[in-house]
Amino acid sequence: MKKGASHIEIILAFILFIGFVVIGFYFFSPQSSRLAESSLSYSLREIIQNTTIPVTTYGVRIEEGSHADDVIPIDVMVSAGRKVRAEDDSGILKARIGSQGVTYVQLGPNMFVTLEYADDLPAGSEPADVVAQPGKKYYSLASTREENIMSEKRIRELNQTYFAHYEDLKKEFNLPDRVDFGFNIRLQDMTITSMPPIPGGVNIYSTNVRVEVLRENGEREFSDLVVSVW
Repeated sequence: MKKGASHIEIILAFILFIGFVVIGFYFFSPQSSRLAESSLSYSLREIIQNTTIPVTTYGVRIEEGSHADDVIPIDVMVSAGRKVRAEDDSGILKARIGSQGVTYVQLGPNMFVTLEYADDLPAGSEPADVVAQPGKKYYSLASTREENIMSEKRIRELNQTYFAHYEDLKKEFNLPDRVDFGFNIRLQDMTITSMPPIPGGVNIYSTNVRVEVLRENGEREFSDLVVSVW
């Protein structure tokens, strides 16, 4: 009986050993789906956070008495360092932000103007001199919208950091040492890729999300952001 019992004990010990090995691989292998999914989630979150900027948009209704080519002052709340993009249905308008934070816009043919403020907008062209009449009401605010949008400028900066300081970026993203990551964003006229050659024989986990991007020329477009870990 003792001999048979010892055989059973050996078998049970072997089963327990195999069980611990399997559990160890599940929790600690960089290729496990659990670790891959969490790393993919961290990577996506950090990439978006590091490339997103706030954008404020005002809809401005121009009052009667103003005409095309008039330059009017529009006093809305503008954070320091932001640039302005002004347009109406006819296209981009000349605009600038003055020293006191007042925006000066040279009107087009339409009497409804959209003002967009963000850090990464291109510098606009300067309007002509302002001829302001004291006490005159030039406009009324029709709408205000606050958004967070990915910036092509910030994406390019992150792309440079990825190749120049990859290990530091991994630590900043709180990724395990044994996990690697990469991303690319498919714009209409190009793809910005932050991805090294991936060794063969490894499992690659990816996600694809649709994002809005503020281009360096001030235009917006929807693009595919693809993030991968392995």
